[in-house]
Amino acid sequence: MKPSRFARRGGHGVVLRFAYFYGPNDRFTGDMFQYVAQGWLPLLGPPDAYFSTCNHDDAATAVVTALNLASGIYNVVDNEPMTHRQFGEVMAAIVGVPMPKTPPQWLVPLTGGLGETMARSLRISNAKLRQMGGWAPKYATSREGWAAVCQSSSIGAIMRPPHARGGGRKEQAS
Repeated sequence: MKPSRFARRGGHGVVLRFAYFYGPNDRFTGDMFQYVAQGWLPLLGPPDAYFSTCNHDDAATAVVTALNLASGIYNVVDNEPMTHRQFGEVMAAIVGVPMPKTPPQWLVPLTGGLGETMARSLRISNAKLRQMGGWAPKYATSREGWAAVCQSSSIGAIMRPPHARGGGRKEQAS
């Protein structure tokens, strides 16, 4: 049932549509950093397709904001959508590696409906949520948010070279 139809019947209907979540101790986030560190950006679709994300903390504050919103549909995303290419550049800079490769376009039809859905360009705006609810994400852009996650979590430790993590060969005692 649409929120407006629900509201006409005396209810209060708010729908929040979230972008891809990212944050500390999140498998998707950790996998994204690992793939980029290995030279791959695991996003299907052309380099100029848009990819929108939302930090976990920002999603939580949007839910709280939604408690006081008028009925309607609201998008919960960073302020600035980025293309796959821009996202790859940002992630490479955070991880400290060259620009990662993307999967070839011929792979998309082989991935079925889910892959084709994920390959779509989604340039999403949070303007309605900001205007109607006064919501503002803590991390206005993916550039800021993904860098903060890398700095503040165990993901940053994963990105350090093995010798800096205490791994690698150990000297034998004589």
